[in-house]
Amino acid sequence: MKMNDRLRIIRNEHGYTQEELASKMNVSQKTISSWETGRTSPKFEESRRLCELYGCTLEYLTGTKQHDSNDITIDDIMFKMKSFDVETLKKISDYADFLIEERYKYKKIMEEKEYLEKQLQEYERQLSEFERR
Repeated sequence: MKMNDRLRIIRNEHGYTQEELASKMNVSQKTISSWETGRTSPKFEESRRLCELYGCTLEYLTGTKQHDSNDITIDDIMFKMKSFDVETLKKISDYADFLIEERYKYKKIMEEKEYLEKQLQEYERQLSEFERR
């Protein structure tokens, strides 16, 4: 997908009109239109500002990398979280605490499973020796 198409699509996904985006970017509506038709491209600083507004990477904005949840980095998440309100951050924190606890429980269960599997192997070995006698 070309950058101009992506610029139009992502603007619409975020619910901005060209006029609204132009106001946020301190450029004219004609400039936004030129970007979206491919007549011109945003300069680096303008592209960076668009990434801030949309919470995306420059690679996604320029179309050099498709947006895929498997490609999201911790930096992408932290960058996006800067725009969240306090209540949303508290919810995220509570959920992160829950996930950490679940991971801890899972790790303990897996350690116990490994221990029990070793015990089972040892008991099976002993049983096999006993049966050979």
